[in-house]
Amino acid sequence: MEEAGTAIGGALTSDFFGRSRPGSRAGRALFRQQRLAQQRQAALTRRTGAVAIVARLRAEVEGSRDHLDERFRRSLMGLLAEAENAHRADTILRRTGEAVDRVLSYAPRVTPQGPSEDYALLKRLEEAVRGRIVRSLSALTPDWWIQRVPPDVRSNAERRKTTRRSMWPWHEGPDLPLIHYVDFADYSKIICRKDNWREAFADTFRDSELLRAKLRELETIRNDVAHTRELTGTSREKLRVYSRDLLNLIEG
Repeated sequence: MEEAGTAIGGALTSDFFGRSRPGSRAGRALFRQQRLAQQRQAALTRRTGAVAIVARLRAEVEGSRDHLDERFRRSLMGLLAEAENAHRADTILRRTGEAVDRVLSYAPRVTPQGPSEDYALLKRLEEAVRGRIVRSLSALTPDWWIQRVPPDVRSNAERRKTTRRSMWPWHEGPDLPLIHYVDFADYSKIICRKDNWREAFADTFRDSELLRAKLRELETIRNDVAHTRELTGTSREKLRVYSRDLLNLIEG
């Protein structure tokens, strides 16, 4: 009875004062159990708070969906899911911190709202050159495609049309004229052919060698623009100067 009383007294003292009576085995065991329970409860409370932070950040990410790149958003949501499923609060907070760092360092990709200035200038120039060829050669003969276009240019254009591989993104459609499948290098072959130059284009372009040189330079620049490669300052200046010169000759 005396030993039982001591044990009960130790337990009651632990309940009221958070510590066991000295020399009570049962009191010390109960104290350890209570301490472990408190630690588990504290860990659970910390985890619950950490998960709440994850939930708030996820809501912010979802609310910013229209302003985030989709691949970036999915990656971020995956990281937050990993954080939420972690067992330890410090792990949750660490991974949430990584997500916050990603958000703070995020640099959105700029989606072009329309064709670039380089693209638009090349489009205008190409259409002007092509239009001048069609008008000038049509005035000489209705069969100008056969009679006035070099055979290799014709065959290349016909092959491209057969496979529907237009040289420019604005050349689209099932039944475009073959001239739409002619490249810059081919334009100089058509214009500078001796009979065409003499009878149709000399008065417009004046210097055949200079025309060839400009179109040759523009072809390289066109390839960069068509493949969305950034132009150097020198290439952009050539594009503007040569395009302005040729447009002035064609339209003026």
